Formats: sequence, structure tokens, C-alpha cells
Amino acid sequence: MLTSMQYRQQTIKVTLKAAGNLMNISRRTLGCISTAAILAAAGVAACSTSTTTASQVATDVSLIASGLSSAITAIAAIPGVPATIVTQLQGYLATIKTDAEQVATATASASADANIVQEIASTVQTVADIALPLIPGGSAIVLIINAAISLLPTILAVVGVTSATRTLPVYTPDQARLILRAAMVK
Repeated sequence: MLTSMQYRQQTIKVTLKAAGNLMNISRRTLGCISTAAILAAAGVAACSTSTTTASQVATDVSLIASGLSSAITAIAAIPGVPATIVTQLQGYLATIKTDAEQVATATASASADANIVQEIASTVQTVADIALPLIPGGSAIVLIINAAISLLPTILAVVGVTSATRTLPVYTPDQARLILRAAMVK
């Protein structure tokens, strides 16, 4: 028998896995995908606290890259989104993935480079600025992008940079991590 938390986690995984396979669904369906399930899981995560370390920064930037990959794939499936915008978002995603690999390598040896982490934060914010106006409100894609934005102050603080994000965090770091884990591309 599953506990309440395990049930919610399974629901999120199944729902977001379906969200990653958006090629044949309508815009209305896209707007309704798993919002309630993700918010329920985020509520469960609100009870926990954690301290962020350099190795957690590497994990966080990896989660951001993976979550944004799912979001951009879903955005590409939205009817009417110009191919040039999708290509631009994919280019920003490639930058984030490259930087995430550099952070992981740096963390294994010493500490993450502040300039690389700042570039990740700036690029994530740019992706959000471009993508959020394209997405129907209340969709899982909005939650994923907001979760990525919500981790930016945390990762910047670890490398000693004061956060100056243009969009305020919506979730706690633990909530954001939970949402991004659920959205990871398998």
C-alpha cells in the first residue's frame, strides 16, 4: 500500500511523463496537464528544509537543464509557436546544458565558477522571458519554468552572488527541486 506522499509522487511522474509526450494533444489539454498534481507535491515539499552545498548546485543546475528541456519540448508542440522561437529556446537550452556540465566538473574538483552560474541564471531568465508569454496559463510548463527560476537565488548564493533575477521565485528550493525532478526527461 502506498503512502500519501508516494502516491502523489507517482501521480506526478505519470502525469509529467505524459506531458513530455505532447505531440498529439490539444492546447486545452496542455493547459490542464497535471497542475493540481504538481502543486500537491510542492505542498508536501514545503515542510522540509535543506542547506545548499556546492554539490547541490551541480544537482540543481542539472535539474534546471532537464526540466527546461521538457518544457521546451512541450512548447514546440504548441500550435502557432514559431519555429524560430523554438530554435532560439533550444539554443539557450544548449548553453544551459553545457554550463551545467562545467559546474558538475568544477564541483567535483573544487567549487562552481560564479561566472558560469551567473550565465546559467541569466540564460534561464531569458528562456522564461521568451517562453512564458507563449504558454497557456496554469499549464505544467509554467510550473516547470517557475521552478527553474525559483532555484536561481539559491544557486547564486552558494557561489557568492546576490540574486538579481527579473522574476521573483514562486517556490521554495525544495518545492522547485521536486517539480523539476518530476519533469525530468527520461
